[in-house]
Amino acid sequence: MPVVVSGSGGWQRELEGAVGGRPVPVTAAAHGGPFVREILPFVDDGGTLVVWGDLAARPWTFSTLELLMRELKVCAVSITCWATRPGDIRAADRRAALQIAAQHPHLLAVHAAYPLDELPSAISAPPTSGTGTVLLKLNRPSLDRRGAVTAWNSRPSAPSVREHQHKP
Repeated sequence: MPVVVSGSGGWQRELEGAVGGRPVPVTAAAHGGPFVREILPFVDDGGTLVVWGDLAARPWTFSTLELLMRELKVCAVSITCWATRPGDIRAADRRAALQIAAQHPHLLAVHAAYPLDELPSAISAPPTSGTGTVLLKLNRPSLDRRGAVTAWNSRPSAPSVREHQHKP
């Protein structure tokens, strides 16, 4: 399954090459905003745009006429509704996500990891070169030998993630 990252320059040429210059029946986008107009030419007439995010946090910038004249469908997906889908569908989705992650680990590069209690620092972290992805680490309980919670450990190990060093 080809994966094209739109954050890099020339992604349109890369996508066109990946699909052999033919429109595709389905494409997924997490950007929203003006990006929706950029991706629509790659969707075949009667095709579907799957929207699962709004990273741009701006309105879509195209006319509904563009959808109507080409009979395009928009399908919105949210984690809240996904969690209510049948277990076999969720399992298939997880397998597909793991396959993509294994084949394209660069898509999951993390800029920094923060404990949940440092959420304000994570939000205000300055962008750096590379990815802007920030990982929030949930606290994990420490258990005694009977399985009772004795303390909360806010620093679970994540060897593949560069740890954020808190500076007072």
